[in-house]
Amino acid sequence: MGCSGSKKQEAEANSDPANGKKDKDKAAQGKDKAGGVGHTSGKLLDKYSLGKVLGQGAFGVVYKCKKKGTDEEYAVKMIDQVETPLAEIKREAKMLERLNHPTVIKLHDVYYEKVFVCMVLDYYRGGDMIQGMMAHWKSKGMIPISNVKSLSKQMHAACAWVHAQGCVHRDVKGDNFMMDRPNVETPNQRLYLSDFGTVIDFDGMRITQKCGTKNYWPPEFFALNYGIKVDCWAVGVVMFGLVSGKFPFKGEEDVKSKQLSIPKRCPADGQQLIQGLLERNEEKRLTCEKALQSKFLVDQTVPALEEKDQGGPAEGVDIKADGANAGVAQRRAELVDRLQKAEEGPKRRNKQIATSKQYEVTDPGTERTMVFGWHAPATTKSLVAAFDKAKAVPVHDMANREVSDVSVTQLLQDHNVSVSGFGKGQAKSFSQFVTEIQNGDCRLLLDATQHKVLVRAVDMVMLKISYGKGDKKRVLVEKAKVSLPGGIQHPQENALQTAQRLKAELLGCQEAQVKWDTAGIEAYEESEKSTQYPGITTVYQKEIIEGELTTSDAKVLNKLGLSSGAMKFDFNVGGVNRTFEWMEPQATAKAGIIVKAPENQDFSALVYPPIGLEEEELQAFLKKNDVKTDQWGQGTFKSLEEFSEELMKGESTLIKQANGKVARLVDIVVLHLTRSDSKEVLLEDQEKYKGSTQTLIRLPAVKRRSDEHQYYTARRMVAKYLACDENQVEISTEVKVIEEEQESKSYQGLASIYRKRYMKAALHAD
Repeated sequence: MGCSGSKKQEAEANSDPANGKKDKDKAAQGKDKAGGVGHTSGKLLDKYSLGKVLGQGAFGVVYKCKKKGTDEEYAVKMIDQVETPLAEIKREAKMLERLNHPTVIKLHDVYYEKVFVCMVLDYYRGGDMIQGMMAHWKSKGMIPISNVKSLSKQMHAACAWVHAQGCVHRDVKGDNFMMDRPNVETPNQRLYLSDFGTVIDFDGMRITQKCGTKNYWPPEFFALNYGIKVDCWAVGVVMFGLVSGKFPFKGEEDVKSKQLSIPKRCPADGQQLIQGLLERNEEKRLTCEKALQSKFLVDQTVPALEEKDQGGPAEGVDIKADGANAGVAQRRAELVDRLQKAEEGPKRRNKQIATSKQYEVTDPGTERTMVFGWHAPATTKSLVAAFDKAKAVPVHDMANREVSDVSVTQLLQDHNVSVSGFGKGQAKSFSQFVTEIQNGDCRLLLDATQHKVLVRAVDMVMLKISYGKGDKKRVLVEKAKVSLPGGIQHPQENALQTAQRLKAELLGCQEAQVKWDTAGIEAYEESEKSTQYPGITTVYQKEIIEGELTTSDAKVLNKLGLSSGAMKFDFNVGGVNRTFEWMEPQATAKAGIIVKAPENQDFSALVYPPIGLEEEELQAFLKKNDVKTDQWGQGTFKSLEEFSEELMKGESTLIKQANGKVARLVDIVVLHLTRSDSKEVLLEDQEKYKGSTQTLIRLPAVKRRSDEHQYYTARRMVAKYLACDENQVEISTEVKVIEEEQESKSYQGLASIYRKRYMKAALHAD
């Protein structure tokens, strides 16, 4: 993964690596003098503002950024702590400091944020070299040999420097060389080696770790018994791509046995160098330092050759290596969005939506803008007619049956969660655990602050009910639990609905009048080792909603312990007697009762876990189930890669039908949202993207993940897609479903089932 476009560094990129030890000493002295950049105080967004995404990789995402108050542009590599252990991330930062050199990307700041480690680097306007190569092939044909020579020399110089410091990179590839100018053939084009997440010290001992990118692996890497010359082979692969427009080998068998055929347009000394770098015998393979002494790189008089076989790379060949999968990229975009919103401070939902005739919502991840508008009921009859035709889903069948014992078991195993303690002693059974997830009482989510940690997430609402004014003000607490009264939020409820239900269930006083402040709701999370399900951490996602008891009825006040002066009362909740007490606000703090969200919990790091299948896994699965894919990616058919992306984003899922055949399921939640005052219906009017506008006029809809309860999908739609105040929207428990099967127009030979879940909801203006 690279960072694209830079301020010019002082020394030449082809500095003599023979002076490596001296340079190393100077770099160390400079670091000591400067104090290093191992950990920058403050937060990234205190000093920089984020721009567009520059690239995705297996371990993080790179954004363009600008130092606030200046025109200075940088790139920030935001490393995903789910994918990479923190210790490895710290090692990368230290390696960048230690290997500081004119041939290496420059590190400026390191911020340890809640879910990312953010490394601020020089911004190289030319992008990565693979981007430059592909752009040149498309617009001008093959890259001139004179440029091949210059680029190759710089790659060898960078790797030779790393090797001279006793290190090995292990992920050398075209994507990881950044260009300081946009066009690859530009005179004086400069390259900088990037992505130091795989760099380790090399003490001569054989290395057995798997890392890097398969297309650049030499024979010994496949055997997981390799040394420093893996980088030399990788540079040879990039050089072959520069002269041919394609990879020299496809897979392990090619690497071990395929005869290398280098295009004749490459001069003899260049062919000899590539052959020396792609020597299968590791002992005989050239080092990068030796390569710098080759005639191809030393001879400055080699003229540019007349290219007769110009054109792009071979049809169907893509030399760019894969980065992050679609699901991971989607997760990162969500977390960056939360990070930015946390920096902006708490924002109240747009309550003006209830009175606006039309409004817009832009998705920062996709850069698409949806235009929503309220329409008279008479004009939307044809759109909502589907509700009448749809089949109502019985209340007892609201569970998400696509979550199964098998899928939950696999997810827990993938994240090293043991269920050996389930069902023992007071612990609940595994079947009860699955039922909770199916019913939406809890969710299995990733904690993005840690490396591949799965947690059980439970939504709760805490009631901060007060009575009286000034020094007579009291706050209601549950004495035994030393906390505010609270309970689990049902998936179809918003916080206000939960508060109204809990007021009756916990206090036994439905008639008590409480004025709730939905605008001031605060959220925080509390974690504990689950006693119900030992072996997995439970995270309670809590919302505190304030309410003022406004009733003046003496009977109600007496029932709540307020008229007798006792300031407490008992109520039997589910067979358990509970004691509630009215406490002075300052006394709650002394008792350790949380009545306000802690300041250090600025946003949630919990996200949905991976879903779907990677391309290779998907191909194997489809082949096993007799689904032919040879026509995919041709004509109007989408590719296998696109289908894999669709599955990993949760936009569809694969299911087995009763006849044993595999089908693609697209599950959509459609919302019929009306304003309670005017009965107007909300529609998607338009979609704006990259300067073009498409007219839609349809009910709002989003796709449901297979592991997501349908009401969570509906709530996600209200809060994020429609940008409504969730507490102004009440979702009906009436759900109707229409399902139809047809041959997929996108994926030949694969049946597609389209399931539409119609839900009604009402928006209440304050």
